[in-house]
Amino acid sequence: MTAAATPSRVLSLYRALLREARLMPTANRRQFIEERAGREFRAGGSASDPQQIAFLISLAEVQVDNAAAQRQLLQQLHQQGNLKGPRS
Repeated sequence: MTAAATPSRVLSLYRALLREARLMPTANRRQFIEERAGREFRAGGSASDPQQIAFLISLAEVQVDNAAAQRQLLQQLHQQGNLKGPRS
């Protein structure tokens, strides 16, 4: 169930995405998540339809979960020495 679409909830989701980005083992992935989160949250800031806002909140929750799963997988690959490309 989605929490209420309050400004504090939106800020909490944005911060959660930035936290996940900071924990990524590669600079490329970290930068991608930070930039995309900023773009998406700025774009959603003009939404006024309650259904659209609820959808955007749900989407942000899914994106936080996806970023956490990606971080865990990339960290595991990094620890195993199987992560290709530039690190940190």
